[in-house]
Amino acid sequence: MSKRQRLHRSCVIAVLAVGSEPVTAKLLSGSTSLVPGQAKVVAKFCFDYNPACKDHASCTEPPGLADFDVFGARDSGSSSASSSSGASFVGGKKVSQPDVSIALLDDEYFSYPEVSQVWGEANCSDVKKSAKKAYNLDWGQISSAKGMSLHTHIVEKVRPRWWYVALVSCSDHALEMEYRMHLENLLQGSNSQLSMDEIGAVSISLLLAILFVGLVAAHGHSFLKWGERRCGVPAGHSLLAASLVLGLLGELCWLAFF
Repeated sequence: MSKRQRLHRSCVIAVLAVGSEPVTAKLLSGSTSLVPGQAKVVAKFCFDYNPACKDHASCTEPPGLADFDVFGARDSGSSSASSSSGASFVGGKKVSQPDVSIALLDDEYFSYPEVSQVWGEANCSDVKKSAKKAYNLDWGQISSAKGMSLHTHIVEKVRPRWWYVALVSCSDHALEMEYRMHLENLLQGSNSQLSMDEIGAVSISLLLAILFVGLVAAHGHSFLKWGERRCGVPAGHSLLAASLVLGLLGELCWLAFF
């Protein structure tokens, strides 16, 4: 087997290995700050649907799953602190525990689309009222390093829908916190980690990556033959080779991302 053939084979094996890598659920993490009485959308995800689910209680195969961890919450003011019991202190004075929650809104008009039109003016109560699901967070738990965990199923029976995850503060002072979340489409098998708008992206990226491997190999062969017969190759060949290699690297990056 020639060196060129070995290189071509190695590229194909690498592409297939990346494309077939097992995955579990989409993991999102980060930190955010909340101004008093306001909410912030920290993630959106298109969940699948199951027409067999007539209601949440009787659904044996819920199409969506969401797990949340919120931790490291604190008052934004440098002079603030929290006791081990969760009570907050600002300037040495005890204040009421911050009222924080997670709100899940979907793309039905009276949920996220309606409140998003006045998001900057809407208060925390408006956001929670528009949410399909809202969970109060215990300040004593989320202000610790361990944090607080929530687990919920997403049930849709008509069509896939966009869901928006918002952290909501009804507190009268600014807060900061960290979060992690797993979002999963349970009925999509090996694609469960993907939002419904991303389904098929792995197959398309894999197909294009294999196509680019073939083009790189074909052009490499042409490049060598041209050099042998013409004593050098035009600059345009080098430019085309660089473009093909960059295209292949781009598709490999998409595969690694998904």
